[in-house]
Amino acid sequence: MNAERLERVLAAITPDRLRETILGIAEGQAPDNRTGVGIGAIIETVTGGEDLGNGAERWRAYERIRGAIAAALSEIPDMRYVASSP
Repeated sequence: MNAERLERVLAAITPDRLRETILGIAEGQAPDNRTGVGIGAIIETVTGGEDLGNGAERWRAYERIRGAIAAALSEIPDMRYVASSP
């Protein structure tokens, strides 16, 4: 993913859009598995499945997108970001 495309992805991660994205992903999950949505599924959706790159480039893009998602989630009253353990 080039820098210009990454910036467009980041700009599109707003609380309203993210809420709709997460609800859409959750709706596609099994009824008993709708209380949480994995960060990987969210990133896959907001990037349109675009390749993030390789190695350090991929990690930097992933972390910037993850950070934008966490920040947007902090503004959504009924949702929260829960970091997973490595």
